[in-house]
Amino acid sequence: MQKGSSKISVIAAIVANLLIGIVKFVAAGMTASAMMSEGIHSLVDSGNGILVLYGMKKADKKADREHPFGYGKELYFWTLVVSILIFAIGGGMSVSHGYEALVESAAGKHMFRDLTVNYVILVIAMAIEGSSLAIAVKQFNAARREKNMKPMEYIRESKDPGLFTVVLEDTAAEAGLSIALIGMVLWQVTGISYFDGISSVIIGMV
Repeated sequence: MQKGSSKISVIAAIVANLLIGIVKFVAAGMTASAMMSEGIHSLVDSGNGILVLYGMKKADKKADREHPFGYGKELYFWTLVVSILIFAIGGGMSVSHGYEALVESAAGKHMFRDLTVNYVILVIAMAIEGSSLAIAVKQFNAARREKNMKPMEYIRESKDPGLFTVVLEDTAAEAGLSIALIGMVLWQVTGISYFDGISSVIIGMV
């Protein structure tokens, strides 16, 4: 049950992130830098999901002479690669883009633009990401209850990192969307463009 549950969660996350990423990049070209950070986040998350699926496939290979105990550790390796990509590419590029926006704000070049498109896309993205997160949480809870474990206990003891990786990744994605939304609202209400760059940096930190 656990492997099937993980696969469902990962596939749902990949589809959601691809759909969200496309519209975010379109909006980023028209409006705010925080949206670019969110687009990068979705693109990285999509690639990460594909890597987790690849790790699952490799882990299912039967034992052979070179690997008499099987290929189970492949999943842990690819999950590690995913964590590095989230940190280095997703986080690093978002912080970098936010810094550029802050520099532009200091130079008076980061001017306010109509954010209506961004608001619409953020709401849609939060709904899609929320659906993906709901699926992942449902599968996660079913797997941990089967073993009669609490959430943190299951994360520590689980032999299936793909499942809780998706839960944590989607949770971070929802947090990032919320931060982007808050940053844009503050920018629009106060007229202070620094909020856009600051929110982008915070998204990278998350």
